[in-house]
Amino acid sequence: MQHENEETGEARVDQAIAGLGSLPGLPLDEHVAVFEDMHATLRQVLSELDSGPADAAGR
Repeated sequence: MQHENEETGEARVDQAIAGLGSLPGLPLDEHVAVFEDMHATLRQVLSELDSGPADAAGR
């Protein structure tokens, strides 16, 4: 399955989505790490949309 990715305007989201392109070349048991990394990135971006960017201390 191949998808053409449209840019979202948020570089971190675009980069996370682009990471899905590595899945076909990875063993199945390594897919989880790719999905977990993508999920963490997307959660961080969404959290910042709700509360503003985190400072250096993560608050």
